[in-house]
Amino acid sequence: MTASHEDLLALWDEAANTPTGPGANQLWAQLAMQAEEAGEEHIALRANLSLCHAYLETEAFAKLLVPFVWCTNKYREKPELFDDDSLYLYGWSFKYVLIAVRQLPQIARQQCLDILEEMRLFYLQMGESLRPYYSQANSLYENFGEMEMAAGFYEQWKDAPVTRLADCTACDPEDEVYYEIDCGDWEAAARVGDAALAAEGRRCSNQPNSMLSMLLEPWFRTGRDAEAWAAHLRVYRDYQTRAEKTGSLYQHLDYLYLSGRPERLERARRILLRHLPRWPQVGRRISLLRLACSAANVVSALPGDHEREVLPVTLPGDKLDAAPRQTLTNPTLRQAEEWFTSLARDIARQLDGRPGVTRTAWQDSVERYLARRPLAQEAPQIPDASGLLGEDAIDYRLSGPEDSAGGAVAGPAAQDRYSGGTEPGTPPRVGDEAPTPLPAQGTALPPVVAVDVRGPWRDMDYAQLLARAEEVGAVRRSAYAVELMERLAYGRENRLPKGELGVRLRGRLGAALGEDNAILTCFDSDVSTAPTSRVDHTGEDDAAWAVIDQAWRLCDQGQDAEAALLADGAMRTVSSEQLGVRLEALLVLTVTSVRAGFSAAALDYARQGLNLCAAAGFNLRAAAFAEALSAALVNLRRNLEAAEVAQLGIGYLEGLTTASPLVEALLRHMLAGLNAIADERGAAETAIRLGDLRELAGDVDEAINCFGSAANSLRSSDQHSRAIATWAHVIRLAESAQNTKALIDALWERADVLAFRPGKHADEDIAELEAMLDRLHELFAQVAGSVPTGELVTDSDYVAAQGEAVWCTRAARLYWAVGRIRTALDLQEAGVEWYRRIAVDFEESYLRQLLILANMYRMEGSVETAREKAALASRILDDERFEGHELRGMYRSLMDRFEDGQP
Repeated sequence: MTASHEDLLALWDEAANTPTGPGANQLWAQLAMQAEEAGEEHIALRANLSLCHAYLETEAFAKLLVPFVWCTNKYREKPELFDDDSLYLYGWSFKYVLIAVRQLPQIARQQCLDILEEMRLFYLQMGESLRPYYSQANSLYENFGEMEMAAGFYEQWKDAPVTRLADCTACDPEDEVYYEIDCGDWEAAARVGDAALAAEGRRCSNQPNSMLSMLLEPWFRTGRDAEAWAAHLRVYRDYQTRAEKTGSLYQHLDYLYLSGRPERLERARRILLRHLPRWPQVGRRISLLRLACSAANVVSALPGDHEREVLPVTLPGDKLDAAPRQTLTNPTLRQAEEWFTSLARDIARQLDGRPGVTRTAWQDSVERYLARRPLAQEAPQIPDASGLLGEDAIDYRLSGPEDSAGGAVAGPAAQDRYSGGTEPGTPPRVGDEAPTPLPAQGTALPPVVAVDVRGPWRDMDYAQLLARAEEVGAVRRSAYAVELMERLAYGRENRLPKGELGVRLRGRLGAALGEDNAILTCFDSDVSTAPTSRVDHTGEDDAAWAVIDQAWRLCDQGQDAEAALLADGAMRTVSSEQLGVRLEALLVLTVTSVRAGFSAAALDYARQGLNLCAAAGFNLRAAAFAEALSAALVNLRRNLEAAEVAQLGIGYLEGLTTASPLVEALLRHMLAGLNAIADERGAAETAIRLGDLRELAGDVDEAINCFGSAANSLRSSDQHSRAIATWAHVIRLAESAQNTKALIDALWERADVLAFRPGKHADEDIAELEAMLDRLHELFAQVAGSVPTGELVTDSDYVAAQGEAVWCTRAARLYWAVGRIRTALDLQEAGVEWYRRIAVDFEESYLRQLLILANMYRMEGSVETAREKAALASRILDDERFEGHELRGMYRSLMDRFEDGQP
């Protein structure tokens, strides 16, 4: 059956409000076909023009040619069909199709130039500047390897005036930034980019992130790494949740690789692994080539034996339409590097093999790309794995293996003179331990003792580690005990020590990985789970560790100031196992600083602990410090960094666990950070993951909160179908928990998303809405009581009347949204009447709903009825007690609409 005009408009509305992706493409294509079948040529034209843009956004370049050819043929046949808006969009579609053909090497050189010439003629006919044409010509001839021609068009582009068909104020200068980068003039590239970012004017949705990505390398090479790092964090936070931006990640991988810093190379590795499954969705062949080059460089620089160590990922060769190849699972580093390299070279050969092209520009470019090496940088004292903004100014007091164990390093520490904070003298006696004296105020403190992050524990076997851990103390988290925990967690060891040490290790693993984790069930040991004291009397007489023990006891008793002073002193005391002492002291200082409200101090301590653990290879402890650091960042409202550090902490646990107290804490900090920076997509995914964990743990009420938060974020990011499905899950959880309040809230929210979802509502949608509203009506009656049939006498009568008023007016709003106008008016009338009857307590609600009713009648076309309702409200609003009240403003706005004849 041929679609009606109204059906086509509803489909248009749905397509226009559907997020970028295959769903939107399908709707635009459906609209174009149905409009043409119905003879609605103008709608068909606009649908095809919109389809060109939709295919560009989703990188479906081969499909883009079809609507563009349709529009071109229609322009030749019926130019009068094109109004100003259509001509404007058609002018833009030339850019889209030329971007597309550059990605499609099967299209001959001359065919590409024919489209370029049509663009030139159209722009001249329109009286437009040729600036966009020169830009496309420059890019096209570069694609052919004809650099002399490209350079000529570039110069003409620079001199041409800006037109309404030019790119936005940030996209347009990208040609110049690319040119300066190709020339190696990094200062000029940065200068042009800076000006573009600062310029006022129209910006498209790709900006400023596209320009910021381009500037990563110029800023880094010109000594502005702090700005580059901040830009990377900001842009990657956005790109990582958007599959269509996968092809743009090569600039970020390049930046991290060229930085030449171990922690950034590790971040590049994690980004590469996280997004490799999306590579088949990259439609820009040139972007895929650059991704492959970037990946090859990153893998080539990874530490380890490249012939033996593996990359824990599947390289999806059979799914790459652009260049199919072998799929590899868990390839060695050498195999992965060769896979990426061959992919880049194959695509380059395709591009250089375009019919009519005689140069090998792409193949030459790939070889130059692969020959890039990290820039020489002064090695930091220790890699800043935290990735925080700003330079890491911490003095880590490191020693090498050649230094004597526990040797002190010269120079003052962060605070090397005791300034008090508690009374000088001795802290309170705890148990039978001898008190540790505190220095008198103003006393110069000894330096912090150096630590070696590449200590002997790495090369010890199980028996040696066990013996050394027992010597230091079974309850103490020495480097030896932490190394044992790492080996147990990662399957390099499965023998859990017996006795106190085994109990402690299992407890710490349970906190990090979750008590139900399969790793914990594979240990070969029967250990006691009896509670034990914190004090360990079997450890050797180590003064530093004794102070740490006492600091923890004071911390447990809430004596935070004394505990912090002891922890600081422990770091300045020589120990037979110095790194463990430093890490424990930093944890005490972090905990006590957080409890005292000193988040900035906690940040410094946690950052130091995280970086030391990362350098030592203690991933589980690094994750714990990441949790503390992200919490401090949330408190300091450094929300982007909080989300990044929390994600880093979760990354340390990847492959080990998806559910544990530590993971949940990290997810909560990430969610807090993402909500604060309004990253709705990221917040939705994080809240869903947190909800899954809470549901798995049997905490249904908290799961309901998490999934509800996720549903709201999904709706805010235009993911309406997922929001509806998530609210359905919340409803099921609320029913299972018999939580009536949560059930009512979820039913309202799901009904609201369903009613206000863009596009035409199918009959089944309206039927589902009616069912939800009927159920809400029943629930309201259960909670508020049955509505009285006569006069309102008792308090319960008024409560029931209020419930009925709320249900009627909220239901009216939803029925109005789905086009059930008569039902909506009847319900709003009923709701207003109920509010009138309880107006002694709800006068403002009565007036507000009465004005809404008047406006509904006005929009429905019953103007006289609308004026009557408005007059009822006016008589009350004239009273002086409503002077300056927002309801008077609402009334005046309604009257203005009457006067203007607005629909």
